Amino acid sequence: FDVVLTTVNPEPDIVSVSFDAESSIENVIDPLLLQLRPVADLKVKSQWLYFVDIGVEPKKEQERYIVTPDKIPHIISPLEKKLGSGVSKCPC
Repeated sequence: FDVVLTTVNPEPDIVSVSFDAESSIENVIDPLLLQLRPVADLKVKSQWLYFVDIGVEPKKEQERYIVTPDKIPHIISPLEKKLGSGVSKCPC
């Protein structure tokens, strides 16, 4: 299986997004992968999606744009068909 870490920026011409995928993988995902290694072969990949309508308006808080947890289901459903589609032929 592939674990695909996706960063979405619907308006890159307006909003500058920075995300340290490598650090996130090392600190958050690697410990999980180590636990799952005996039962699954997992590979981590990342992708950036630009100009994709996420369907919700993020709130600006302290120079950051935040999507609250209650809004995440409204984002995931429209994005599902794009998540991992260009990164892998394996199940994601």
